[in-house]
Amino acid sequence: MGGALALDLNTATEAELDGLSGVGPTFTARVMQARAERPFQDWADFIRRVKGVRERTAWRLSQQGARIQQAPLPAPLSPPHTRVSRD
Repeated sequence: MGGALALDLNTATEAELDGLSGVGPTFTARVMQARAERPFQDWADFIRRVKGVRERTAWRLSQQGARIQQAPLPAPLSPPHTRVSRD
């Protein structure tokens, strides 16, 4: 993970969210609005409730240290750039 610190998406400040690579003010506002309704239970809940977030975005955030309920994106979800060689 390249030394990234864990950042809980349920408690991160606006500035901390904005500090994630690829995150802008619109995304930050969506995260903060969704979690104001209720905390994210897990990554699936986060992906379902934050408009525009798909597995690829969640993977990128997790790789930067983002966590939900202290957990990175679950292992069964694979990196979006992984290709299987079919030799």
